[in-house]
Amino acid sequence: MKKWIALFVLSVLFFGTGCAKKNVVVETPEGKVTAEQQGNTVTIESKEGKTMVGSVNISAKVLGVPIYPGAAQQGGMTMAGGTKKKGNYSTVVLTSKDPIDKVVTFYKQNTPSNAKFTMMPIPGGGMTMIELEKEGKDIHIQIMRDPEKQATTILVVSGDKK
Repeated sequence: MKKWIALFVLSVLFFGTGCAKKNVVVETPEGKVTAEQQGNTVTIESKEGKTMVGSVNISAKVLGVPIYPGAAQQGGMTMAGGTKKKGNYSTVVLTSKDPIDKVVTFYKQNTPSNAKFTMMPIPGGGMTMIELEKEGKDIHIQIMRDPEKQATTILVVSGDKK
């Protein structure tokens, strides 16, 4: 795991500098790791699995919950566990111009009845956290209003249940 974190940080620094080179291969005693940039997406792959960060299009099917209608995807990440049966994770950041109450209502209507909703008042609009289990996945949704941008941010993190 330390290798993944180190390589991720290095690849973000390397690819974020605008360097012309698009592929990096690192050989370690633990094996080979490949990092590749395509547009705004960095893919890191080793024998342990594959991670994609950036402009990764993540579907509602992968997340296990619907994507709020009309929301714009700002970024995403997937991590596949490779040879392991479990260890797959996906994260997506979405924004909507709709008010937070409308977004929260959508997720209340489109998540299982056992979903846990925690609402927290914060200046400018509040934040809601949703936790649920569905089809072998732990799913966490954070919905927060940004009063300066007049936008609601939706963060969905979905991963195999441990």
